[in-house]
Amino acid sequence: MNVCSEDPSPNDPDPTTLRATIQWEPISGYEPTEGALPEPQTETIVGYADLLRLIDEAKGKLGSGIAVFIGVNEGKAAVAVGVTDDLTDKVSAVDLVRVAAAEVGGKGGGGRADMAQAGGPDGDKAEAALDAVRKTLAG
Repeated sequence: MNVCSEDPSPNDPDPTTLRATIQWEPISGYEPTEGALPEPQTETIVGYADLLRLIDEAKGKLGSGIAVFIGVNEGKAAVAVGVTDDLTDKVSAVDLVRVAAAEVGGKGGGGRADMAQAGGPDGDKAEAALDAVRKTLAG
Protein backbone atom coordinates (compact mmCIF):
# COMPACT_ATOMS: atom_id res chain seq x y z
CA MET A 1 0.00 0.00 0.00
CA ASN A 2 2.77 2.46 0.63
CA VAL A 3 6.01 3.96 -0.42
CA CYS A 4 8.63 5.25 1.94
CA SER A 5 10.77 7.81 0.15
CA GLU A 6 14.10 9.32 0.99
CA ASP A 7 15.73 12.63 0.19
CA PRO A 8 18.47 12.40 -2.42
CA SER A 9 21.88 11.35 -1.29
CA PRO A 10 24.28 14.27 -0.70
CA ASN A 11 26.65 12.40 -3.04
CA ASP A 12 24.08 12.31 -5.86
CA PRO A 13 25.28 14.48 -8.75
CA ASP A 14 21.67 15.49 -9.51
CA PRO A 15 19.99 16.89 -6.37
CA THR A 16 16.56 16.77 -8.04
CA THR A 17 16.72 12.97 -8.26
CA LEU A 18 14.81 11.09 -5.58
CA ARG A 19 15.31 7.44 -4.78
CA ALA A 20 12.19 5.79 -3.42
CA THR A 21 12.00 2.42 -1.74
CA ILE A 22 8.60 0.88 -2.33
CA GLN A 23 7.26 -1.35 0.42
CA TRP A 24 3.96 -3.15 -0.06
CA GLU A 25 1.60 -4.00 2.79
CA PRO A 26 -1.93 -5.37 3.00
CA ILE A 27 -4.64 -3.23 4.58
CA SER A 28 -7.60 -5.11 6.03
CA GLY A 29 -10.43 -5.13 3.55
CA TYR A 30 -8.23 -3.92 0.69
CA GLU A 31 -5.89 -6.86 0.09
CA PRO A 32 -4.65 -7.34 -3.47
CA THR A 33 -6.43 -9.95 -5.58
CA GLU A 34 -3.46 -10.95 -7.71
CA GLY A 35 -1.74 -13.22 -5.17
CA ALA A 36 1.21 -12.23 -3.04
CA LEU A 37 2.31 -8.64 -2.67
CA PRO A 38 5.15 -7.62 -5.00
CA GLU A 39 8.68 -7.63 -3.66
CA PRO A 40 10.09 -4.32 -2.35
CA GLN A 41 11.73 -2.30 -5.08
CA THR A 42 13.73 0.90 -5.51
CA GLU A 43 12.76 3.51 -8.10
CA THR A 44 14.22 6.80 -9.25
CA ILE A 45 11.63 9.56 -9.14
CA VAL A 46 12.08 12.97 -10.73
CA GLY A 47 8.63 14.53 -10.27
CA TYR A 48 4.88 14.08 -10.15
CA ALA A 49 4.84 12.36 -13.54
CA ASP A 50 6.95 9.55 -12.09
CA LEU A 51 4.68 9.24 -9.06
CA LEU A 52 1.66 8.95 -11.34
CA ARG A 53 3.47 6.33 -13.45
CA LEU A 54 4.20 4.34 -10.28
CA ILE A 55 0.53 4.59 -9.25
CA ASP A 56 -0.54 3.16 -12.61
CA GLU A 57 2.01 0.34 -12.30
CA ALA A 58 0.97 -0.42 -8.72
CA LYS A 59 -2.71 -0.59 -9.62
CA GLY A 60 -1.83 -3.07 -12.35
CA LYS A 61 0.20 -5.23 -9.97
CA LEU A 62 -2.44 -5.16 -7.25
CA GLY A 63 -5.39 -6.11 -9.44
CA SER A 64 -7.65 -4.72 -6.72
CA GLY A 65 -6.30 -2.34 -4.09
CA ILE A 66 -5.06 1.09 -3.09
CA ALA A 67 -1.61 2.57 -3.66
CA VAL A 68 -0.24 5.56 -1.78
CA PHE A 69 3.10 7.08 -2.74
CA ILE A 70 4.82 9.93 -0.94
CA GLY A 71 8.02 11.34 -2.36
CA VAL A 72 10.12 13.73 -0.31
CA ASN A 73 12.64 16.06 -1.89
CA GLU A 74 14.27 19.15 -0.40
CA GLY A 75 11.92 18.79 2.58
CA LYS A 76 8.71 18.95 0.52
CA ALA A 77 6.28 16.09 0.04
CA ALA A 78 4.58 14.99 -3.16
CA VAL A 79 1.63 12.68 -2.57
CA ALA A 80 -0.13 10.44 -5.10
CA VAL A 81 -2.96 7.98 -4.44
CA GLY A 82 -4.42 5.38 -6.76
CA VAL A 83 -7.54 3.27 -6.26
CA THR A 84 -8.39 0.40 -8.61
CA ASP A 85 -11.66 0.82 -10.49
CA ASP A 86 -13.47 -1.91 -8.55
CA LEU A 87 -13.01 0.02 -5.28
CA THR A 88 -13.87 3.59 -6.36
CA ASP A 89 -17.46 3.14 -5.19
CA LYS A 90 -16.11 2.44 -1.66
CA VAL A 91 -13.13 4.80 -1.42
CA SER A 92 -11.99 7.86 -3.37
CA ALA A 93 -8.37 8.65 -4.18
CA VAL A 94 -9.25 12.34 -3.75
CA ASP A 95 -10.45 11.79 -0.18
CA LEU A 96 -7.31 9.80 0.69
CA VAL A 97 -4.91 12.27 -0.92
CA ARG A 98 -6.51 15.08 1.09
CA VAL A 99 -6.01 13.10 4.31
CA ALA A 100 -2.33 12.62 3.46
CA ALA A 101 -1.87 16.22 2.29
CA ALA A 102 -3.22 17.58 5.56
CA GLU A 103 -0.53 15.66 7.45
CA VAL A 104 2.30 17.09 5.33
CA GLY A 105 0.98 20.65 5.61
CA GLY A 106 -0.81 20.74 2.26
CA LYS A 107 -4.13 22.32 1.56
CA GLY A 108 -6.43 20.21 -0.55
CA GLY A 109 -5.32 18.07 -3.42
CA GLY A 110 -7.33 16.80 -6.30
CA GLY A 111 -7.83 14.45 -9.18
CA ARG A 112 -10.30 11.68 -9.90
CA ALA A 113 -11.80 8.89 -7.81
CA ASP A 114 -9.15 6.50 -9.14
CA MET A 115 -6.07 8.79 -9.01
CA ALA A 116 -5.26 11.99 -7.15
CA GLN A 117 -2.24 14.07 -6.16
CA ALA A 118 -1.27 16.73 -3.66
CA GLY A 119 1.77 18.22 -1.99
CA GLY A 120 2.91 19.89 1.17
CA PRO A 121 5.88 21.64 2.75
CA ASP A 122 6.42 19.16 5.62
CA GLY A 123 8.08 16.16 4.00
CA ASP A 124 9.39 15.02 7.37
CA LYS A 125 5.79 14.05 8.19
CA ALA A 126 5.47 11.54 5.32
CA GLU A 127 5.15 8.56 7.65
CA ALA A 128 2.42 10.37 9.62
CA ALA A 129 0.61 10.93 6.32
CA LEU A 130 0.77 7.22 5.53
CA ASP A 131 -0.48 6.43 9.04
CA ALA A 132 -3.42 8.83 8.57
CA VAL A 133 -4.38 7.04 5.34
CA ARG A 134 -4.10 3.66 7.08
CA LYS A 135 -6.36 4.92 9.88
CA THR A 136 -8.89 6.28 7.39
CA LEU A 137 -9.02 2.96 5.55
CA ALA A 138 -9.36 1.04 8.81
CA GLY A 139 -12.48 3.09 9.56
